[in-house]
Amino acid sequence: FAYAEALDFFERALAIKADRPVDGETAALLFGLGRAQIGTLKVDQLDEALATLGRAFDYYAGVSDIDRAVAVANFAGYEMTRHAGMSELIARALELVQSGTLQEGRLLSRYGHSLVELGGESNKEVQEVLDRALVIARREGDIACEMRTLASMATIATNRLSYTEGLDRSLEAISLADRVDDPRTEVQARYHVVTVQTTNGDLEGAKRQALPMLEAAEKLRDHFWLASALWKNEIVSRLGGD
Repeated sequence: FAYAEALDFFERALAIKADRPVDGETAALLFGLGRAQIGTLKVDQLDEALATLGRAFDYYAGVSDIDRAVAVANFAGYEMTRHAGMSELIARALELVQSGTLQEGRLLSRYGHSLVELGGESNKEVQEVLDRALVIARREGDIACEMRTLASMATIATNRLSYTEGLDRSLEAISLADRVDDPRTEVQARYHVVTVQTTNGDLEGAKRQALPMLEAAEKLRDHFWLASALWKNEIVSRLGGD
């Protein structure tokens, strides 16, 4: 999670290979650089990270390395799924995998959220995508995929002001946090619990989630989520007169 330091290493390594054709080593460096960029760049600069991930994906897809291509497309978090290019990348990855597989489930957990952010699908169609992802995750016993899918469902529900559903899905996701090392999804889920509880006037409930959210964000060290967690903790403290 040392994104700034990693960014320097990846950029230096890629500079050495700048005049050479893209190979497996370059693609791996690009994937690393893209992850580091997501953790450090401002939201309005994330097109740069998307372009980096796209180059890695193109290489892996071109040499039929499906597992690595899926890994690149599956890395998209909350902040990346709002970009049309990321949705297109995930859609391309879905064309590479078999229906009903865990790979499909992992991609669908991201794809449903991206469709909502882009406003291109109806509520029913999006829900079907995420429901399918959840079924696959639970059938295959993939706790990480289940947690990400629930967090996506929570985000969508909260953004649509369906607060009861958003709270329920968030708490389901949080209940899995001690079984998988995924601070990015944990912060996302706790963020929406705090949003709902402060809106509903449950300040004590929001306090119980705010500090663990900040602790997960400090572990993650992603600028977007660290700023978001600090903001929600500020709100909780201010509303409590602290």
